[in-house]
Amino acid sequence: MLLESIDFKPKWALDHFESEISEWDKISEVANPLIFGTCLLTPCLPMPSNWFYLISGFAVSHTFRKVVQTAFGFCAYPMAVKYFWGFNDAELQEEKEQIDFLINEGFFVKKMFLWHSGTRYETILVANHLMIDSGVWTIEALGNCAVMNFCIKERALKNFNNKTHTLFLNGPSVGASGGFPTRHQLGAGFEAAMQFLEKEVKATRILLNGLTTGMGFLSEAILKHDFTKGLTNGTKYLVISYLAAGYLSEVAGDIGCCLAAPCFSLAGMELDSVLAAKKLSELEITQIVIQHSSLDGKGSDSLLKDSISLSQKINKELIIKYKIFLTSPNIKRDEALYVDIEAYLNKEIAGFIGAD
Repeated sequence: MLLESIDFKPKWALDHFESEISEWDKISEVANPLIFGTCLLTPCLPMPSNWFYLISGFAVSHTFRKVVQTAFGFCAYPMAVKYFWGFNDAELQEEKEQIDFLINEGFFVKKMFLWHSGTRYETILVANHLMIDSGVWTIEALGNCAVMNFCIKERALKNFNNKTHTLFLNGPSVGASGGFPTRHQLGAGFEAAMQFLEKEVKATRILLNGLTTGMGFLSEAILKHDFTKGLTNGTKYLVISYLAAGYLSEVAGDIGCCLAAPCFSLAGMELDSVLAAKKLSELEITQIVIQHSSLDGKGSDSLLKDSISLSQKINKELIIKYKIFLTSPNIKRDEALYVDIEAYLNKEIAGFIGAD
């Protein structure tokens, strides 16, 4: 069901958008099913023993790694388990009420699908008619325990107060989104979102808002995305990281057992926000890092230890160009930011939106 206001319809209000993919992704689209098929058929194929063991060993190991990566992905993104079969009637009604409220308040709301590498991502666009052609958008990368359907109203109104429209999307396996929570697919939807805003909406300002583990998903998209086209066309970017970790594997190791971290890395399930931060600095894209801090580095935001936080990791590696650090021992997970920190953040956002 596509929901939208009936008073006006922007040119960019599409039902579907297919993103461009790299040559490597094109090869992977063909190679992965071939490898999986080889894994199943190799025992039946007549061939010399050496070739049999070589092909069979590669196919089985590759397929096994993908299966393990997907299993770890479901652990890292529990919403993919909870909403794998979709939303119930009460949850759909809650979403509808939030959308109806926004439409009644003068917002244009559109449901669409972004596609990347054959996987679709359920997306909601929220734009206010008072600034419909402003070209200023926020992409919301929610945490691993959140879905867009229940925070549309809150986040859209907050972004409207900062004079930006909002693009929401659900990750793989959540609701109407397809795919599975592999490292690639967790980031691919956000990469498609950036392409959509650059190519179809012609956005002039794109704010990437990474909330907790959502910053890890966003980091995968940042590492894959070609920013040069947008930067050449005058598009400006701002990234906000809120209580994010440096590496997903370290979070897994801290929450789980000591073997969890190397297992996540070996399975190819690492989400590297440190490397993404380095790329942003090289591109001269400003990143605001909001993080809990402690004098001895042994505190936490009630879940994430300071020692494995993104702030600590990028400071340790001296990745500080084009970085703004908003840190305090008073920043806690699931609590509102202190007024002075919120005011400073809003000031930076206003400066970004008004920049030449």
